[in-house]
Amino acid sequence: MLINKLLPILIYFLAGYLLKRGKIFKKEDGNLFLRAVVYLCLPAISFSTFSRLSLHFERLYPIITGLLVIFGNFLLTRPYFRKVSGNDKSNTVYLLSTLILNTSLLLPFAQARWGDEGIATVLLFDISHVVLVFTFSYWVAIHYGNGREGKAPIGKILRLPPIWGIFLGIIVNLLSIPVPEFVYEIAGIATKALIVLMMTALGLFFEFRLKRFRLVAGAILQRCLGGLLIGFVVTWALGVEGIYRDMLLLISAAPVGFNTLVLTDLENLDRELAAEIVTTATLLAVIIIPIILIFI
Repeated sequence: MLINKLLPILIYFLAGYLLKRGKIFKKEDGNLFLRAVVYLCLPAISFSTFSRLSLHFERLYPIITGLLVIFGNFLLTRPYFRKVSGNDKSNTVYLLSTLILNTSLLLPFAQARWGDEGIATVLLFDISHVVLVFTFSYWVAIHYGNGREGKAPIGKILRLPPIWGIFLGIIVNLLSIPVPEFVYEIAGIATKALIVLMMTALGLFFEFRLKRFRLVAGAILQRCLGGLLIGFVVTWALGVEGIYRDMLLLISAAPVGFNTLVLTDLENLDRELAAEIVTTATLLAVIIIPIILIFI
């Protein structure tokens, strides 16, 4: 049953939180867990998934959807985001929250519900998402938060290990290059480790803190409901149906991503508001996503 796959995900989230409360781990230790996900788990999973994935034109749909969901939410939020508070730094955090998704949180849930196909769809969506986070969204943080021009770190994107995992996996797939079986065994271990590391890290980061309810609720609703609406329009226009459509809609409605905190810190914006939005969105997602997956 699906619930048997989802419960361990929730238990590791709770374990991370309790380990922090028991002072066995610190909140900052979550960064080490996330680095292990990015540098150890995701490259292996990306390569394994895309080296065996059936490649066809429809694989472009998640990439297209990712681009349109992010730019669409920007167009929806831009006319009013400067009015949500009296502070440019807080307003910019609000805007960033609607543009940056927590796709990493969806990986263990997608794997539990749809297997390799679910992971592949999230990773394909993440190609456009990651590029836009460190280009367009970073420009938004620089321009609106501090009123200055700046360059986005393209080199940082090109050095991301998951991107190379996808790229190499596609090459191996297209050229039909044989891959030793132990490589896929490594990917299997990485998939299980992903659940432990990702959900424990989210538990370590989580804090019960909500001081600005209106801003937090507005940002989360705009990110999730705005993304869902745009995702619905895009999948309808592309003619996507069935399970593939369900996957794209779930990703489009993903909660606010942790990179909101990263860009907020880089540009010295409202860190407290960013933390409130991200942690609240994470808790709601951990509760709501399993319920959604059980009924779709």
